[in-house]
Amino acid sequence: MSMCAEACSMGKPVFIFTPRGGKLSPKLQRFHQSLYERGLAQPLTAGVRPVDITASPLDEAGRVANEIMHRTGTLI
Repeated sequence: MSMCAEACSMGKPVFIFTPRGGKLSPKLQRFHQSLYERGLAQPLTAGVRPVDITASPLDEAGRVANEIMHRTGTLI
């Protein structure tokens, strides 16, 4: 998960490979689906070509910092 999130933070095309018959945990399946729905990643399948990313890069650290500042008025 952390490698996918870090790759998505770069604003470049991200392709996620799932081995044929690969068993993913429900949590990982939801995470991948969330990235697909937000336009941050796409499944790696035969014939896939990179496309421009239209979504904003993932910035969870910034989102959390902003929420802390919003709730408390400071980061410290």
